[in-house]
Amino acid sequence: MTLAAIEAALRRPANKVLSSEGRRRAAVLALFDDHGSELRLWFIRRAELGDKHSGQVAFPGGHLEPGETAQQAALRECFEEINVAPDAVEVMGIFDEVLSVFGTIVTPVVGRLRRAVTPSPDQNEVAHVFSVPWNDLVKRKGYRLETWGERQQPLHFWQLEGETIWGLTGYFVDSLIAMEQAYEQ
Repeated sequence: MTLAAIEAALRRPANKVLSSEGRRRAAVLALFDDHGSELRLWFIRRAELGDKHSGQVAFPGGHLEPGETAQQAALRECFEEINVAPDAVEVMGIFDEVLSVFGTIVTPVVGRLRRAVTPSPDQNEVAHVFSVPWNDLVKRKGYRLETWGERQQPLHFWQLEGETIWGLTGYFVDSLIAMEQAYEQ
């Protein structure tokens, strides 16, 4: 796998854009790192702050500020949460927006590191920063699929690096894998 397949898939003409009328907007950054021996994807585990996202594994991200684009918000949040400067990230594209279970429209931005960096967490927001080999995600290492709720909503789980990737982040990871595989066929 190369990042070229994901980047090419992100160039497709139409991305699903949701109406934001009356809804908050957020953006996350799926950050790839190909500066070591293998392609890796960075994650954070949020600090225990007593809110609905406490302790959860996610991509760096957060709510958009007034006048800010999803790309700007994702890069700003990545810098604030794990100290990766915006100029260290090459944005590859944006894929379909999703309405979270909390009613927030989330825009996933995909990027890659321009140079090797060592992310460091802002202890007020992030308990742990870690990366996972992309190949482990694609090969479904430590993976399980569950269905939840009346609507039997599928939820993707990965148990890797001592962490649980699931929920909306698991959905985004699964979508990236599907995007790569569809493009390569």
